[in-house]
Amino acid sequence: RDRGAYLGQRLERLRKIPCVGDIRGRGLLQTVEFVADRETRTPFPAEQQFSERLFRALQSRGVLVYPMRGTVDGVSGDHILLAPPFIIEEKHIDLLVDEIEHALGEVTRELGQGG
Repeated sequence: RDRGAYLGQRLERLRKIPCVGDIRGRGLLQTVEFVADRETRTPFPAEQQFSERLFRALQSRGVLVYPMRGTVDGVSGDHILLAPPFIIEEKHIDLLVDEIEHALGEVTRELGQGG
C-alpha cells in the first residue's frame, strides 16, 4: 500500500507535461493517458503510434510498461499501464518516473510536439 501511494504521488509531477491528459489508478496499478491537446482532450492520431513510440523509448532505457491504444474510440487514444512488482523500492519508483519524463520529452520532440 505504501509503495502504491508513493508511485501515485511521484506520477503527479508528470501532469506538468502538456501531452499528459490524465493519471489514474490504484496502488501499484496506474495508467498515464496522453493527448495531443489537453484543452480539447484530442488524442494523438493513431498513425503516430504514440504509446508504441513511448514504449520503445522506455524499453531502450531498461523500463518496461504496457503500451495501450484505442482507448477513445477503438483506434485513437494512447496510454501506458504501469504495474511494477510489489517488491519495488522507492528509489526504483523515482527512476521509473524520471525515465517516463525523459522518454516523453524524446517522443514529443520526435513528433514535433514540443516537450
